[in-house]
Order: sequence, then structure tokens, then C-alpha cells
Amino acid sequence: MKKIALIIGSIALIASLIGCGNTAAPSGLEGYEDSDVAAIVRGKEITIGDLRFLYADEDVLTGIEAAAQTELMIQEAKAKNVNDDLSVKIASVKASMESVTFKEQPMEEEERKFILSQSEKLNMDVNDYFKKYMVMHTEMTWYLLRFYEEAFRLYDGVDEELEAYNAELDLFLKNWMTEHEGDIEILITP
Repeated sequence: MKKIALIIGSIALIASLIGCGNTAAPSGLEGYEDSDVAAIVRGKEITIGDLRFLYADEDVLTGIEAAAQTELMIQEAKAKNVNDDLSVKIASVKASMESVTFKEQPMEEEERKFILSQSEKLNMDVNDYFKKYMVMHTEMTWYLLRFYEEAFRLYDGVDEELEAYNAELDLFLKNWMTEHEGDIEILITP
């Protein structure tokens, strides 16, 4: 039950980072190149191109801060020596994705439209984009789960309500981000 609650929370966080909007709308990215650096997290650059892989264009600029915060949590989890067990899991996911095709995968229609739109926008084969997208999100989820486990605590699912846990987690994350605000430099603002 503890892992399920964390997985749900991580999926919700990642879902909030993924733009599923209409790519026909003006994006606000006019004048930006994919190589432009949007944020720097402890020396790691996050480019407009990195963000365009994850977000619909109209959501890129508003997603910069959330993407930078997620990168900071991932870096923190990686610093806790979790790479070995996760690298095995990620290799397993990559191997299992080799025979998968986008068309065969069950998913919500909104997610299907997003993946089709992103692959077209980025001039990628839809299967190639889908595989890379799924591996990236699986990796992000595992690192975020590890971050929550190490930096906060697990949801016990028995003695507390999920709503109370989420409120406590939100407060923890707000305070943690405040403590680490010097680790993130946002270079492009909406």
C-alpha cells in the first residue's frame, strides 16, 4: 500500500509536468532555439529542447520551474547511491520496450494524441518517441519515489488519510525547495 500511494503521487507529479494541450495554440517559444538553456540545476543545463520533448510547446515556458525542481529531486536521489539497482531496472524497461509498438499500447486518448503530436513536432518516428518517452518517465518515477523514501517518509496507508499525507508532503517539498533554491537557476521565465 505504501508503494502504491507513492507511485500514485509520483505519477500525479509527472502528469503535472507533462503537457497534453493543443499544439496548434501559440506556444510563446518564438525566438527560442532548442539549444537555449532554460534552467541550470547544480550545473546541469535544461534546454528548451529537453522541455519540448516532455511538454506540448504551449506548456514549455510554464513548465520550466517544475522541471528544474524535478531534476533537483532526481539528482538528490542519485546522490543516495541508488544508481545500481535502478540501472538494472531501467535496462530491463529498455529491453522490454524493444518489441513494443505505440499502436498496440493501451492508453488514454489524450495521452495518445500527445505522443502523436510530440513525435510529429520533433520529427521522430512515433515508436521511437514513444519508447524514449516511456523509458524517461519510468526512470523519473523511480528516482522520485526514491527521493520521497529517503528525504521524507512513506505513506503508511493505515493510520493516516492520503489527503493529510499529501498536505504534509506538499509542505515538506515547499520547505525543501526553499532550502535548495540556490541550486536552481531559472534563465527563461514565462
